[in-house]
This record gives sequence, C-alpha cells and structure tokens, in this order.
Amino acid sequence: MSWSQATIPQNFQAELDAQLLAQPESQYLYAQLAKSAMNMSLDGSLPDMFNFSSDSVGAAYPDTQRDRLILEATPIATQTFSAKIDFTRRRGDIVRINRPKYTNSTYDLAARRIASGATIGTTAINIDSEQTEIQLHRLGGPYSTAVNPFAIEAFDNQMGVHDGVTVTKMHLQRDFDRTIDTIVRDCLNDASTTCYPDGVTAVNDVTSSGGAPLTYNQITRVAKRMDEASLPRFSNGRRVMVVTPTGKRQLKDDRQFARHADYFRDKNPLFPGWFATCDEFDMFCSNTLSETDNTSNVEMHYGHAIAPGVLGVGMGRPPAVRASSDTNYGETIRLIWLADLGFKLFDNRFVVAVVYSEDEDAS
Repeated sequence: MSWSQATIPQNFQAELDAQLLAQPESQYLYAQLAKSAMNMSLDGSLPDMFNFSSDSVGAAYPDTQRDRLILEATPIATQTFSAKIDFTRRRGDIVRINRPKYTNSTYDLAARRIASGATIGTTAINIDSEQTEIQLHRLGGPYSTAVNPFAIEAFDNQMGVHDGVTVTKMHLQRDFDRTIDTIVRDCLNDASTTCYPDGVTAVNDVTSSGGAPLTYNQITRVAKRMDEASLPRFSNGRRVMVVTPTGKRQLKDDRQFARHADYFRDKNPLFPGWFATCDEFDMFCSNTLSETDNTSNVEMHYGHAIAPGVLGVGMGRPPAVRASSDTNYGETIRLIWLADLGFKLFDNRFVVAVVYSEDEDAS
C-alpha cells in the first residue's frame, strides 16, 4: 500500500496563509467623483466598548483601495456637482435652488428700433425662473432583502487567520462605494437626450451583436448636440464622456478615433479611468455603467457625456460604520454603514446618453 494523501488523508493538513490575493474590482468612478467633490469618506472607527481587534490574533485585511484604481482630486470631480449642500447647517431635509429661465422673443433690428417720436410700451414683461430641489435621505448597507448587518463573533474572532473587524470594514467600504456609484449612475441615466450610432434611432433597431459599435462619428455628433444646447465645459476646456470597456475597445479599433485621440502616455493629466482625450471630451472607462438587452437580445451599453454642473449632492451626518446596541453580552458585534446623503440630477440637459451595442464576439 502506498503512503500518499490519497490513501491516508488524515496525515495531511492544508494550511491557510495570512497573505491576501488581489480581487479585481471596479474603481467605482462615479462614487469617487462624489466622494472627492464632498471630501467625504466612510469613517470606520468603532466605539471604545468594542475591543474585538485587540483580541484577534488574525492578520488585518488591507484597505479596499488596494484592489482598485484611485481617483485623484481634480477640478472634474468638484465641477461635476453644481451644488454641494451642507444639511447640518439647515432645517428640514429638502433644499430648493433657483436658476434663471430665459424667454426668447424677437431680436432683429426692425423689432428693436425705436423710431423718433414713437411711444415706448408700458406693459411689464415677466421675468421667469426655474427651481429644483435636493432631498436628504438616510442611506445604509449592506443589503439582503433589507439593510442588515455583518456580524462578528468574539470567540471566533480570536482564532481566525484574518482579523474579523478589518475584514468586515473592507466589505462595508466596498458596499458603500458601490451604492453611491449606482445612485449617481442612475441619476445620469435620466438624460434628456440620447445619441445613437449611425443609422440607429432606437435601441431595438439593432438586431445583431456588433451591429452598432461606438465610433468617432458618434462622439462628434454628441459634441454637436452639446454645443447646440450651449452646455458649459470644464475648466480644461473639454467635457467628459464615460463609456464601458466595450466602448473603449470599439473606439480604439476606429481609425478616425485613433487619428484624433491623444493618449499622453508619458503623463496622465487626470486620474485613473481616463484613457484618452478626443476633440471635445476627456474619455473615461467604467465597468459599472448600465448594459441592457434589447428585443433582439443584443446587449446595449449606456455611456454618458457630461457637462459641469449636471449633478447636486448634499450631506448631513457623514458616512460612518455603526454598531448595533445588541451585542449578546459583548459576544457579537453587528456592523452597518449609515450616511445622510442626497443626490440629484439638477438638469437633464447637461448629460447626453451615449448608446451603442455589444461586440460581435461578446460571448
């Protein structure tokens, strides 16, 4: 009889190393924009009554940022949000903000010339205004049918390879970032204008994979629409376009895009996620944008072309990790994150939806 793991498995034991492998993770571009604009982060400190970490012999998990690209502070982050409301200095959970509303009339010489001796009118013309609002909401996570906690047992925390508190905080940070990213993405999805690829007027016009890729021509038509709408630009003189990895690949295969795009490989002037500058836009890639099948089961991708001032954000109590008061006599700690935040698409004219199809070889 042979002496092996197959014949005597009781003699062999697998050990778990304290090293931690990287988990591929999105950078959550929109969450990073919002956090940078508000200068906010998730406070992971716990009350002094909890000494779980000091009791643990396990190795600490690294911060979530190890597995993702980090957004640097840039004017794009702050200028994307036209208003940043501090609700701690206000009463109520709603703040209203006005903006002027211009009424067009006749502007030519014939209409505006006042002839000698003519009587100037006395009927007053109304000045109009528009108003929008941002509402504060209490947000929390993680979520499973409802907002529910992660739980750590004191007894088990003493024996694990990894420290239970740092493991849990890592998952809370990731849940917080993905929540904020999704909320901002969904706001931008309510764009008033959609630009489709050449020959396409609706998502259901596309009947095959690769039938409507993102092209340089589509980008120029998006720029034309935004120029015609007199939308502002960021301080660098450009606007921002965010596309999926599929859109990024399709553009790099487009000869016109290759001719007009700048990559600045020797220096990245912006922040991770940026992959090129092309004419009117700084181009960014995000893998958390919406992707939805049309009636022909072709996956359609929804990017965004953004002008500064498109969004508003407000904050009351800053994001923090909270522990339940029910600790089972100090034996169980239950953790969630809570934040009082508000997000609003202030003007849907300031974002254009950029729609295109999946690749032919998407499978």
